[in-house]
Amino acid sequence: MTAAVDTDPVLGFDDDAVPAYLWQVLASLGGLTSGGGPVEAGMRIDRIAVLEKIKAAVGAVQAAETVKFAQAQVAAQKDARVHPRRLGRGIAEQLGLATKTGPWHGSRRLSLARDLWFDLPGCYALLARGEISEDVAQLVATETSHLDPELRRHVDHQLVAAGLHQMAPKEAAAAARKLAYQADPAGSLDRGRTARKDRRVTCRPAPDTMSLRSALLPVEHGVACFAALRTTPTP
Repeated sequence: MTAAVDTDPVLGFDDDAVPAYLWQVLASLGGLTSGGGPVEAGMRIDRIAVLEKIKAAVGAVQAAETVKFAQAQVAAQKDARVHPRRLGRGIAEQLGLATKTGPWHGSRRLSLARDLWFDLPGCYALLARGEISEDVAQLVATETSHLDPELRRHVDHQLVAAGLHQMAPKEAAAAARKLAYQADPAGSLDRGRTARKDRRVTCRPAPDTMSLRSALLPVEHGVACFAALRTTPTP
């Protein structure tokens, strides 16, 4: 398919041509699911690497579409004179349906998309080129979430300059955390104090009559609980 006039700064296709193009891509990738015939291991790993880049680039495109969808929904709701407190209602639910997840995941996707689109342009560009994964992008967004937009973009620029595309996820998170602290030490300390207010213990069912219990605790409490569990005899 020949690309039309660039009316979209992200996709590079005329809006009407995008769905057809994406369906063609999906069909082409679907044809590769059998793995093909005998191939050298080196070629297989090269394919895996390229597919990982494609996943990241698709994530970037999806983030852009998510932001634009949310903007369109809010604009439509304003035109319909929806009460300001209700603006944005239903967006997470629709995203959850579109991604076959749920409202919580839809809201999480929207939050990450907005973070990348508006406040982390360097990180977004790396994602669009397939040079970092969505996991790394999420870690950077999380570690810088307490910064104001200007400081966040500054940290974003520093991360890219420091070689974010060459960092493993844990290394990227640590680098983002360090730069965020340097940019706003007081805000980083406040974030730690605020996080303690969100401590909680949850329990949910698991297969085979089992259950899963998880806890979000201050580090000293978490270590103490773990030590107590290890020293408690099993009934």
